Amino acid sequence: MKVHLENIDMRIKRKLRVIIWKQWKKIKKRYTTLRKLGVNHYNAFMTANCRRGLYFIGNTWVLKEAISKERLNKRGLVNALDHYLKVHIITN
Repeated sequence: MKVHLENIDMRIKRKLRVIIWKQWKKIKKRYTTLRKLGVNHYNAFMTANCRRGLYFIGNTWVLKEAISKERLNKRGLVNALDHYLKVHIITN
């Protein structure tokens, strides 16, 4: 069950990163927002100007660092695996 929940969490986080990336429509907005989130100049510039697909960019380490699990949890995302482990106490 843990493996399935980890897979679901991974897909949800990736999809949310894609949605956030799509909201930043212009290259300048993508660059400035990545810089505000703590990404250095070179990586923000290269990621903002990348012409690869949305799901490729949603899975890059730059976007994973900028929009991390902690930031998503802070904004209200409930992690399915953490919730499952909190509710179901596993006994040996």
